[in-house]
Amino acid sequence: MPPLIDGKKLRELRFRHAWSQESLANKARISYDAVNKLELCKRQPSYYTIRALAACFKLTTAEFLDMVAPAIPTSDARATEKGV
Repeated sequence: MPPLIDGKKLRELRFRHAWSQESLANKARISYDAVNKLELCKRQPSYYTIRALAACFKLTTAEFLDMVAPAIPTSDARATEKGV
């Protein structure tokens, strides 16, 4: 299954709000470790975590996922990676 969120995009969104990882964790009522692992792409979020994070940023779940979704490689990018 492809990742639901890109940790770098989550970090950028958090920075735009000038929040620390601990602050975001407290606002979302999730652990600091969860935020850290999400940003390092060492973990993917549960549905509860996605909803909690979206609420912190005053976004719908869909809006949040649109903002932090990983880029989907185009067919041109895949051909370049394969050396075609």
